[in-house]
Amino acid sequence: MSLQKIKSLNFDLKPCSLCCVPRTSEDNIYVAACYEQDSAGAYIGEIVLVNSSTLTQVSKIEATGGVFRIHCSSENNLFYAVTTDGKCFFGDPDSLQFKKYSHPESPYFTDGRIFDDRIAFTSDSGKAYVIDRNKEEELWRTRAHRLKKIGDLECPAWSCDFLEKDMLITAGDDGLVNMWDIRIPDEKPVLSWNNDNDSGTVFVSRRSSKIFSVGDYGQQYRLFNINNGKIEVEKSVELPGGVWHVDYTLESSKGLYSVACMQGGIIVMNKEFEILAHVADSKLSYGTTIHETTEGLIQVAEVEFEDKRINSFQFPL
Repeated sequence: MSLQKIKSLNFDLKPCSLCCVPRTSEDNIYVAACYEQDSAGAYIGEIVLVNSSTLTQVSKIEATGGVFRIHCSSENNLFYAVTTDGKCFFGDPDSLQFKKYSHPESPYFTDGRIFDDRIAFTSDSGKAYVIDRNKEEELWRTRAHRLKKIGDLECPAWSCDFLEKDMLITAGDDGLVNMWDIRIPDEKPVLSWNNDNDSGTVFVSRRSSKIFSVGDYGQQYRLFNINNGKIEVEKSVELPGGVWHVDYTLESSKGLYSVACMQGGIIVMNKEFEILAHVADSKLSYGTTIHETTEGLIQVAEVEFEDKRINSFQFPL
């Protein structure tokens, strides 16, 4: 099945992440993280807010570095984005006001995830950090990922998420999925899983305190559980491209996910991991979201990195 394209909007910079956040009295907004390198090789970036119904720009937040990943949290009524110069923007979807956290060492952040009063970050040098959001104090850090075959060469830690307040999962270019107890100041994970095909793991998302999902460059999407002191694969599926992002907005209400498969475009799949729709002609999809409109329709959006564009689609029920 194919998705029916509705509209497109071009950006000034390349979009590499996307989420959808509800507003109290207006249409939902899409929030896109954008970045690229200028002629001098420096990263530049911005956060672009787009009306989900009309696909017109609502606002833009300039950043001093590239904006790498963005997430929306309906529980906290905010969206938040990490940058290549160690910053994290926290935005209010109603007022469109934002505040900013700056790490003193300016690491290249690749992901960030909130749990209660904490936020965790991963970086392109393989490090993971946990910060107290209220006090802006670092609580814990470790070298989470490294390329063992090439010594201590930098190895990006691509993604992270909390399972519980003190338990963090990280994914990295070394193909590992590591679980950390941040109460322990140790550079050894409490549990670890190694990707047999050596593909880098690039996306992780908490599904419960013992269940999480992981996507990798090798086109595999896996559901894991923590069982008897081990990280075990509960279910897996091969998708059309590297799995950079999965949106779970309609997981509970409709049993649907949208997946950004990088060079393989975007898909919509159900809880059984069956592909229900596929758009294959995208130019490097790094972000997607799926949501229900005020008219009760299912709408999917994606960002195309190479073409600097956001597209919206209707998913037929």
